Amino acid sequence: MDYLPLLKYVPSWMPGAGFKRKAEYWAKANEDMCEKPFLQVKDQLVSWSTIEFLRFMSDHDFSKAKGTATPSVATTLIESLPDKSDPRRAEEDTIARNIAAVAYVGMLF
Repeated sequence: MDYLPLLKYVPSWMPGAGFKRKAEYWAKANEDMCEKPFLQVKDQLVSWSTIEFLRFMSDHDFSKAKGTATPSVATTLIESLPDKSDPRRAEEDTIARNIAAVAYVGMLF
């Protein structure tokens, strides 16, 4: 699409637009790789009293949270995040997710 920007307007169902379906698949796979391990560690760090409160505030499933997580890059990053009221929180959270994903992928190879 860098060479033919018009291709971004081609519907993914159209014959010959398999590249768009592949791009959607890999975008979802990339998002899952970044999100799922990070959320699993985050859930394991949450204490049970906090879980009861969060059930009312969120639709996220905290049923597997144990209150303890194995020490790892992700646990260190999550524990060092700034307070939720800090304006840097969103950016720091994104950076932590990406670092944890790279560390996770690095373990696979």
